[in-house]
Formats: sequence, C-alpha cells, structure tokens
Amino acid sequence: NNPPVSRITSEGGNVSGIITIEATVTDAYLNMTAVYLVVNGDDDNSTMMDPVDSEGHYQLVVDTRDWMDGNYELKVWAEDEWGMYARSPAMYINVDNYAPVIEFVSGGGVRWGNYQVRATVYDPQLNKSCVQLKINNGDPLKMREGDEYWYYNIKTTDYPDGPMEFMVMACDVKGNMNPGEMMMITVSNRADLEIVSVQWVSQEVELGEKARVKVTVKNNGHTTVKGYLVTATSGGKTLATMTEATGILPNKEHSYTLEWKTKSLGDQIVRLEVDPGQVVDESDETNNAYQQQTITVSEEGSSVPGMGAVLALAAAVSASLALMDRRRR
Repeated sequence: NNPPVSRITSEGGNVSGIITIEATVTDAYLNMTAVYLVVNGDDDNSTMMDPVDSEGHYQLVVDTRDWMDGNYELKVWAEDEWGMYARSPAMYINVDNYAPVIEFVSGGGVRWGNYQVRATVYDPQLNKSCVQLKINNGDPLKMREGDEYWYYNIKTTDYPDGPMEFMVMACDVKGNMNPGEMMMITVSNRADLEIVSVQWVSQEVELGEKARVKVTVKNNGHTTVKGYLVTATSGGKTLATMTEATGILPNKEHSYTLEWKTKSLGDQIVRLEVDPGQVVDESDETNNAYQQQTITVSEEGSSVPGMGAVLALAAAVSASLALMDRRRR
C-alpha cells in the first residue's frame, strides 16, 4: 500500500564533465523499469536509471558538458507494479563546465601617464586568486577586485613608447582555465605645454619703446622636450619669439622674456602662444595659447610712467632737496 522509497546516495556540490548519479530504491513490488532521474522537476524529460543489482541499487551516467553552468535539483522518481509512485528527497549539484568569461572594459588607443587596465570576469565558481594580468611578456600580476570590474593600475612612464600588450587570465574552482583575453594600447609619454602665467613690465608703452612681457610655460606631460617656440603675435604678424634650447623637464616651468619695439600708436591685441607650429607632439594641443592681451602704445611723453620711473624721479627730487638744504647752511 506504500509507494517506493528512494534516495540519491551520490554526493552533491560542484561537478563538471561526465558524472555518475547513484541511488537506492526500496519496494517489494518495484517496477524495475520505472526508476527515473528527474532534473529541475522536468518529468517529461526524465531519464531512466539502470539497475546495478537486484537489491535496489541504481545508477545513471550523466554528461553535463552540454549543460549550462549553474545549480540543478536532482530527484529519483520510482513506481511499483501497482502504479504507486514517489520522488526521493532532492540532491543539488552545481555544474561548472566553462572557464571564466573575460571582457575588457578599459579603452585602447594611444595612452600616457596613469592608466588602469579594467576587465569584467564572470564565473559562478570563480577562483578569485586566479585572476591575473600579464603585461607584454612579463610575469603574471594579481589583479584587484572592484565593485564592477577587476583592475590593475600602471604608469606608462615605466614602459617604453610603443605597443603594450595586456592579457587577463582567470580560472574557476574546478580548474577550468581561460588562458587569456588580450588587448593592446600604444604608449606615448608625450609632453603637455601650457602658458601658466604672464607678467608685463607695462601694458602702456610710448611709441618707439620696447614692450616687454615675461611668459612662464609649464610642462604638464611626461617627457622632456625642447626646440619649441614661445611667440608674441598681433594681427597675424610675429612681434617676438624665443626658442627653448635646453629642454623642459616633466612638471617643470621655464620663463621667457619677449620684447619688441613698438611701431604704431593705439591699442594692440597681443596673442601669446607656446609651440604654435606644433613641433612638439603633445597630449593636449588645446591649451597652448594664453588669453589675448591688450597693450596701449601712446605718443612720446604721454604715457603714464612706470614704477621704475616714479622711483627714479622721487630719488632725484630727494637728492635735489638735500643739496639745497646744504647750500642754505
């Protein structure tokens, strides 16, 4: 009056490839051709198990290589000769047939300075200690786990200019290994020249006198450069120019004094620029020009004296007064 009693005796947990599921079924009137393995409750696609002996031991060889990675519920369904049937308690397996899936998130192309290699690495049973990065032909480096991706920080200045190859490798706890996904960047540790300050001796100059301006240039880039020009132009005509001959180091500043003789009256709009001919291959070519400056060229004797002239005049007056005082005595 009772249905068969069955139990899966195989251990669950992580599996891969071809496995054997073993079970015991007890019933005096068991229908030996009606013992099935049911996966995830799908009775329609259940598979008949093979009897091992006459004592109720059954087994089934299962090829999980075509199964998707993930968790599966297994039960044995058994029926007796009177049509009474029952299912066994569930046993769970975690199929892990596939190597981790790796996909780069970081961009390629030309890079310089600080660069972060980023990649997503997915596997239900990922071995986190196995996620590594190879740079060119170097030794594997352990990557760090972020919220959304794995990453590794590098400084391109530690490497020569040219192609740089990255390979991310990963494995899971079952030993399934992704031998590596690759990407490349081109290292170009370029300079980045920028005018950071401008100081005029005076922005009011008498006709025929020299206008003078001190221009400070900083190299925000990652390589020493020389041979570039620092220029002052107005209306498309060059007023003054200087050439960097010694070389400016990364993160350093050089100052240049530009001067030219004024030749026409009125306001003059002056454009100050570093490397106008783009001789230097820079990481940013948009910050080479300073905001336009305006100087006023006036007739001789009509300009406001500069501070130097004021001090000189004061000294002369003081000396004259002192001389007059001595004469009175």
